[in-house]
Amino acid sequence: MTDDPIPGEVKAFLLRHIDSIAQLEALLLLRAHAELVWSADTLAKRLYIPVQATAEIVARLCADGFLAAEDNEPPLYQYHCTSREQAHMVDQVAECYA
Repeated sequence: MTDDPIPGEVKAFLLRHIDSIAQLEALLLLRAHAELVWSADTLAKRLYIPVQATAEIVARLCADGFLAAEDNEPPLYQYHCTSREQAHMVDQVAECYA
């Protein structure tokens, strides 16, 4: 029997909140640069994915409480978890992903 390097709570979190590698990469990139605000266009360029796909990703991350959105044109997004527990879980995901 081998030990699973990914804790069960991290797996459950990923299954509940993450639909794609691009979404995970977006979340972790925004977390790593939490002091910055991002447009969907800028984020799309960093992730090498279409802007429309990025817009859908940030909308989902906002709805799940991982990002704050500034009501600009275009909208700007920043990493901001709604709870300490949620931020801790994202930290655990980042640690496992590294």
